[in-house]
Amino acid sequence: MNNRNAGLTLLEALLGLAVLAISLLALIMLQQTSLSTDATAGISRTAQRLAENELNAHLASDNSPAGTCLTQADITTVNAPLDSNAAFTCDTLIMNCGILAAPNVRLECGPAVAAPTHELISVQVRTPKGDAMTLSGLRAKP
Repeated sequence: MNNRNAGLTLLEALLGLAVLAISLLALIMLQQTSLSTDATAGISRTAQRLAENELNAHLASDNSPAGTCLTQADITTVNAPLDSNAAFTCDTLIMNCGILAAPNVRLECGPAVAAPTHELISVQVRTPKGDAMTLSGLRAKP
């Protein structure tokens, strides 16, 4: 038996360590990407929940104003654990809508609607990163 074939050479050992190091680095980068994606998804879920709460508050109210949101307390609570410079913001837009009968029956929304029968409520919540979640709903005019 030849002694050269009995064990690993220094080059083989170094090559094996290099492959192991590259594999571990790839796993660490994958973990960081996963954590970042999870944090972004959490922020999006929070924005969606805030927008849903705000839209439901407007739909339940007969005379809710446009502009700032009704559920500011929810937004303040969510912002408390965040950096003071980063905050969720909320805006609402309410447009009059009316049913047009000729030539095709359709619902049209805007400032030029003569006889409004409904209101289109759009709620936009912006995340601390500036991404926006917009939800809209329609309610009959009181």
